[in-house]
Amino acid sequence: MQIEKLVGITECVASALPANTCEEVSHQIDRMLEAARGDWPDYLGVAGEIDLSWVEAFDRYWNRKKIRDLIRGSDPEDFGNEYVILCCEFGAVLGHVMRQFQPRLIWCLEWPYWESSLVDPKKGIIIPVFHWSIKKMSRYGVDDGFAEKVQACLRM
Repeated sequence: MQIEKLVGITECVASALPANTCEEVSHQIDRMLEAARGDWPDYLGVAGEIDLSWVEAFDRYWNRKKIRDLIRGSDPEDFGNEYVILCCEFGAVLGHVMRQFQPRLIWCLEWPYWESSLVDPKKGIIIPVFHWSIKKMSRYGVDDGFAEKVQACLRM
């Protein structure tokens, strides 16, 4: 989504949150990235630095049946359930990988942290990576091919 008022924005003003809350949100996104670094190699067979191959492995592994089973086994009353954590890890990984390809992308930090998005300050484009993650982990976007989606978005 392109938003004209985001053209030229800097990271320190991209979020309306107070500085201490921005720091907390940024730390939480970093924790989700670290959690993926710890969790994903065991079941996805990935290694080394997080990159596009991690997104590809995640896409291959999480098919409709596995996602359905994950949802059924997750308590909707618990924000720490496996489904929520996995969606947050994937959103953090998507953000990390996109920033590797396009370093000018900045975080527009929001609360709760899974409402945060990436912003391209040159073009005013907002990229809702955590929303993409939820779509992957639902019926709506399970087959979207997120490695390709990342590349297509960055070409724009």
